[in-house]
Amino acid sequence: MQLVELQERYQDFRAANTEIIAISNEDRETIDTMKQELGITFRILSDTSRTMIEDYGVFHDKEAKGRPIARPAAFVIDGNGIVGYRYVGESQLDRPRADDLLQAASPAV
Repeated sequence: MQLVELQERYQDFRAANTEIIAISNEDRETIDTMKQELGITFRILSDTSRTMIEDYGVFHDKEAKGRPIARPAAFVIDGNGIVGYRYVGESQLDRPRADDLLQAASPAV
């Protein structure tokens, strides 16, 4: 699972001066339970209105639990709000690796 992989590499992201923020269309209570069960310490925002899903163009044409869902996606956004990396999966199993995100987030030497 992507969240667990990101958690395992969280200190590497922090060492690269990068913060992880996940977004889910689940409600806050469900997210808090999932974070506790998986040991996730980074922020996961709730987007039950799917506003961010629409704004970032990751809306999925399939539905889960009777409601629209987001494609798995990752964005690396710099301090000026510029998107430097964008990954949008084709299916729920198509997710970027933590190594790829870390590389995208790390400044070129």
